[in-house]
Parts: sequence; C-alpha cells; structure tokens
Amino acid sequence: SKSIILTQDIHARAEIARIRVING
Repeated sequence: SKSIILTQDIHARAEIARIRVING
C-alpha cells in the first residue's frame, strides 16, 4: 500500500507542476 501512496504522490506533484507551467 505504501508504493501505491507514493505513486499517487508522484502523480499529484506532476499535475501541480503542470498547472504551474500553464498558469505561468
């Protein structure tokens, strides 16, 4: 279950980074 949480965290961080790039 730990690896699943880690994967979700990585995806969440990637999505946040993408939103930051879009918003400038």
